[in-house]
Order: sequence, then structure tokens, then C-alpha cells
Amino acid sequence: MEIRTIGYFLAVVETGSLTAAAKQLDLSQPALTKAIRRLEDETGTTLFMRGARGVALTAFGQSFLRHARTVRSTMADATNELEALREGRAGVVRIGAGEIWLIEIVPQAVHLFRRDFPDVRLHIHGGVDGTLRDALRETPLDLVLTAIPEGVDEPDLTCTPLLVDEYQVVADRRHPLRRKSQIQLKDLLDYPWILPGPTAYLARRLETIFRAAGLPPPDAIIETAELTRFKLTLLCGTAGSNYLSFHEVRHLKAMALKGIAPLPVAGASWKRRAGIVTRSGFAANPPANEFAKIVRHLCHEDRTES
Repeated sequence: MEIRTIGYFLAVVETGSLTAAAKQLDLSQPALTKAIRRLEDETGTTLFMRGARGVALTAFGQSFLRHARTVRSTMADATNELEALREGRAGVVRIGAGEIWLIEIVPQAVHLFRRDFPDVRLHIHGGVDGTLRDALRETPLDLVLTAIPEGVDEPDLTCTPLLVDEYQVVADRRHPLRRKSQIQLKDLLDYPWILPGPTAYLARRLETIFRAAGLPPPDAIIETAELTRFKLTLLCGTAGSNYLSFHEVRHLKAMALKGIAPLPVAGASWKRRAGIVTRSGFAANPPANEFAKIVRHLCHEDRTES
């Protein structure tokens, strides 16, 4: 049974005449009559009673009419949904984002995106840099917002830099080192550190800074799987804490933490780019492109204001 034939049936019902329906459908009446007879053969019933004033539905035809209208409605819904997908008004956008993005950029982007695309569902996944890029490769994420690695060849990924993150040594605002007029790198080794594991990229960058100055790297007293809110809470919540760590300055500002701040240590900072990462060679769906466009706009505003 063809969808087209169901449309012919409905046209006959709505016009009440094979002649009128054929004219509406731009068919010859014999062709329409043949199509209706074929439909009756397929259903094994007589759908219409023919009369001098046109046609009328039989009891079988009345029953079939209800289903035919359902089919037409379903097909109309499907057509509308496909059109919406083509135009970017429906569908799903799957986003991976680092913690700073989830705090600063993503909430604003979601607000702006939902205003123009209320029917598009958003799936947002949090994570850290390397994990997010792996997830982009292995799962149906459309894009991730994360740091862009330096000197790493990843031809399967396309990176669009949008921001520059600066990492500095951070400590409690009452830390003893703040009483010094000038803090040297070697002074930092006298205090306990909270850092990710030694294999983490951030820990290796910090080690590079110390090795370049002829110093051993800090020995973390507390190791975290990632630089999490737990670490910051520990630093801020412990009265008189002497812990040091290495953290992204913009993150501190975004969290509005009053108990912790960067230490002014010459040569103990690191900058890296961050932005949108997508899979190379894969065309994102229209809603995902629109979300990325909003993120780029917000990041441009962030750079302008700062």
C-alpha cells in the first residue's frame, strides 16, 4: 500500500467525487479510479459506494478513513520535523565542556541558544581536557569546549582557539609568603602543594617551569585526579592554610572565591589557548553550528571586556 494512494483516497473523501478529486490531484479520472480499486483490492473491502451524486463511504471506508487521516498526520509531522532539522530548528546538540566553560560561557550560550531554538534538546557533558577530546572521538559529541594542547599532532580533530587561559601559583590570602616583598620560585618549595598526578599535563608544565630554573618540581602532598572544586574548597576552607597550587586565574574569578588568590611569583605562570574542538571531516548539524557561533560571540565579548 503506497502513501500516495492513501492521499488519493482522502482526496476522494474530501471532495465527494472521483471527478473532483481527479481534478484536484491533476490525474485523469480513469487513473484515479484504478488507484482506488487497487486500494480496495489490497484491503479486501469496498471502501466507496458509487451513486449519481458522487461517492459515499461504506462502513469499511469509514473505518479506513480514521487510519488514513492518522497516516497523513504522521507523515506531515515527519516532513515538518525533517524540515526543522534541515533548518536547525529541531534535533539534539551534544556538548562537552571543561569546568570553567560550564561556569562562565555555557550558561550564557544555553540562554541565547534556547531563545532562538526552543525545540532543540541540549545534552551537556562535563570533563577535563584529555578526557573531553577522547569523548569527542568515541561518542556522538558535536563539539567540546576545552584547552587546546600545544605541540600535539591530532589530525582527527579541528581546533578553533577563542581564549587564552593563564595559570598561576595560587594560595590562601593569609599565606605566609604574602609577607615577602619578592617571592622567588625556590621559596615555593618550602610549602605543601595540591596538584594533579605527575602524569597530568598541568603538573608536567609546572615541572618544566621549575626545571628551567634549575629547581626540582614541587612534591604534591595531596594529589587530585583533576583540578576540582574540592581542591579549591580545601585551600579556601582551611584557616591559615599553607597549601599552594597551580590554577587557572579566570576560573578563580568566575567562582568568586574570596579566600584564595594568585601569588606574585616571577616566571611562575603559563598561558595556553582554549576554544572549540570538533572532529575533522565531520559536518556538524545546523543547531550545533549555531551553538558554536554563539560561543564564539561570547568569547569575543569576554576578550573585549577584559
